[in-house]
Amino acid sequence: MIEYMTYIPMHKSPFIFTNNNGTAEDIGILAHEAGHGYAAYITKETYPHQLLSWPEDICEIHGMAMEFLAWPWMEGFFGEDTKKYYHCHLSTTVGTMTYSAMADEFQHLIYAKPEMTPNERNALWLSLREKYRPGHDAAGIPLWAQGRSWYGDDHIFEFPFLYIDYCVAGIAALHLWALGQNDFDAAWEKYNRLIRFGGTKALADLLAACDIPNPFEPDNLRLAAERVLAWFEENDRD
Repeated sequence: MIEYMTYIPMHKSPFIFTNNNGTAEDIGILAHEAGHGYAAYITKETYPHQLLSWPEDICEIHGMAMEFLAWPWMEGFFGEDTKKYYHCHLSTTVGTMTYSAMADEFQHLIYAKPEMTPNERNALWLSLREKYRPGHDAAGIPLWAQGRSWYGDDHIFEFPFLYIDYCVAGIAALHLWALGQNDFDAAWEKYNRLIRFGGTKALADLLAACDIPNPFEPDNLRLAAERVLAWFEENDRD
């Protein structure tokens, strides 16, 4: 799939493109890109415009958090299957974050040792997959079984070290999601406050100004994980 948001300065308007494929993922992607578009629209009068050059770890909070803030409207798309969508979306988010952490460590290790052979890189990928995503059955899929599935990941080749930004943003988004489960208005207010700062603050200062837990501080990752686990334990009984 191809999806993106871009900003058209002449019209002071965001533009979103997605090529939907008729799956539930279409809605999550639309919400994600709408988060980027909303941020661009809300801050369109910012001057100088260079202050809107958010680093990836910040701008991905816009997209990932909007996916969760759109939950109250998902019943209009999925009806009686709405809770299935919630389950799929939340589990996919966590799974993506574990993959992102795996890819980030992989890149650190191969850049630190550029003389590694292709087979050594593939073996490293397999060992990291077992570390971060144990239990994957690659039987009958040679590309996976041989540790070559990373060849098809363009982010590793085109955007080195981008993946960790998705993890950082994802943890912040999960904190907003957890707050929104009990107090949507408070979560929405924090989200808007974060956006209106534009690119004027670094990540740690921005999160502190918005009273959002910093993923790099002790126990905040654990806190987000515990909230996710509690949601699954409660809703898997239904």
